[in-house]
Amino acid sequence: MTYEPPTNEQAREILAAVSQTRAEHYHDWIGVGMALHAASEAFLNLWDDWSRLSPKYNPGECEKHWRTFSADGKRGLTFGSLVEWARRDSGNPDLGKGWGGAPRHERPTPKASGEYPSEELRAQLQASMDGKRFNVPTPWPMLDRMASALEPGKVTTFCAPQGASKSFAVLQLATHLLSNSLPVSVLMLEDDRPFHLRRALAQLEGNGELTRDGWVKEHPDETKLAWERHAKVLDALGRAIHEAPDEIGVDVLLDWIYVQSRCNRVLVIDPITAKDPSPKPWIDDHHFLMRAKGVIKGRDCSLILTTHPPKRPGIQRSKNAPWGDDVAGGAAFMRFSHTVMYLEYMREAEELSVKDRHGFAAPARVNRKLQLRKTRNGYGQGLELAFYFDPKTLRLIECGVII
Repeated sequence: MTYEPPTNEQAREILAAVSQTRAEHYHDWIGVGMALHAASEAFLNLWDDWSRLSPKYNPGECEKHWRTFSADGKRGLTFGSLVEWARRDSGNPDLGKGWGGAPRHERPTPKASGEYPSEELRAQLQASMDGKRFNVPTPWPMLDRMASALEPGKVTTFCAPQGASKSFAVLQLATHLLSNSLPVSVLMLEDDRPFHLRRALAQLEGNGELTRDGWVKEHPDETKLAWERHAKVLDALGRAIHEAPDEIGVDVLLDWIYVQSRCNRVLVIDPITAKDPSPKPWIDDHHFLMRAKGVIKGRDCSLILTTHPPKRPGIQRSKNAPWGDDVAGGAAFMRFSHTVMYLEYMREAEELSVKDRHGFAAPARVNRKLQLRKTRNGYGQGLELAFYFDPKTLRLIECGVII
């Protein structure tokens, strides 16, 4: 049966049955627009008229987003999606039935998927065989194998207490990706761009003293040479770093993810716990994670969310306690992230027995432990990786699996 697009009158009828509360939540609102766009590029006025009923309406916003939508069905949103929402919201399961063409609750199959759903899997497997779909390599090869955290469409929660070098790890990762021509975008919600670029310069030069004003004043020539050696890399990194906006609500973060996912393979928000507080954070965390997963899945990129332990006195994970109690937003982040890691800070470095990437056991000097709490795409769940944070280079060095 040939699919026939809805008429203007049919689209308006369906839209009238969609709950207006969907316009109050950014990603639902965007979804309505995408579904209309998938049906016809002439439906912009319908979306704009419907959006005007919301107190959050801003003139020109619909048109701005409309130009970014694609009609290829990659995100899986079609007019059939809109019909289903209208049926649920109105309680009328027969809404839209009897129209000509394909049933309105069934979206036309994208051309790339063929006649059967298994074609989608075949296309994914083919992308893997062609090298187009892959787990993005990090500076830490054992972590890559055990977690496979940066496969397309995956979310990673990376938790660490203050002072555990979490943001240094983010910078080390971003620089590594850019050096391998993998586009990355980092939303730094704490401190400004020069602050982070200065830390990155210290990492690139292998000289942590560059972060200290006193040392820089006493060594101006060395400082200038270091900047000249790494200016191009710092320019690329600087373009990848975004400073915190004035308001950091869930909708703002989702908007950032939506825009940046169009042209970047990896996205990082550091830290997600810096978002604006809300009276019901557990609901906001659930709302944010589910919608963020929908965006990155459609764009084949990966998302890393850094977080902190909750600011509650006495929170200290015991050996028998469930992993997740000491992660801010614990239940939502543990449940809906594909990978969850916790970087443990060690006050004093210790010599531990580890197994390196070649399978050999050896002693290693360790001052960080990375707990692999959830590795849905890898085999390392429950293991701990040993790291050494070098205070001279400000880099995290992977030592091996703790045995």
